[in-house]
Amino acid sequence: MPKGYLTVRQAAARLGLSRPRLQALITDGRLPAEKFGRANMIRETDLDLPAVRHRPPGPRRHKETKTAGPPTRITRRSLRDTVSVKLGTGHEDRPAIIHKGLAVTEIGNAPPHRYTITHVATGAGVGLLGLTWNLNQAWRGVRALAKLADWTQPTYPEIVASTGLTRDAHARNVRETLERAYKNKETKTS
Repeated sequence: MPKGYLTVRQAAARLGLSRPRLQALITDGRLPAEKFGRANMIRETDLDLPAVRHRPPGPRRHKETKTAGPPTRITRRSLRDTVSVKLGTGHEDRPAIIHKGLAVTEIGNAPPHRYTITHVATGAGVGLLGLTWNLNQAWRGVRALAKLADWTQPTYPEIVASTGLTRDAHARNVRETLERAYKNKETKTS
């Protein structure tokens, strides 16, 4: 191999590009290359051209996703999980989105779409009985409730114990938090 030259594979590895992508840059004329026999060879100095240096050297880096918390708004497509919901006649699997042991589950499947908040471990509804929510009201309720207790506990008494409150005080906190969320106000609990 001539001194000061790299093969396409070596240059691709150094730039963090795939071989086909680097070959496309050569074909488009954005990266000069010379033929040595059947192989394209690239000068090491040409790797610093602005048209080529759009990515740092080394292995391909994936864009990191923000993990600041759950999304503030969701759509019906967000209901990718399944939760077994406790009904009067038994249990039924329903589409849901889960966050910290709580889930937003759909009530029925015909318009108008209404939703409820469910404790994932028990399948029981959480909060205000008889209250149906639109999707984002329910999601606000789940995010607000997640701040009150450790909902990943398997039973309600264990959830209450994780708060350090009495059962009545915890129930009052849940009710007040859900009432604020239902009225479309962002809840702020400490």
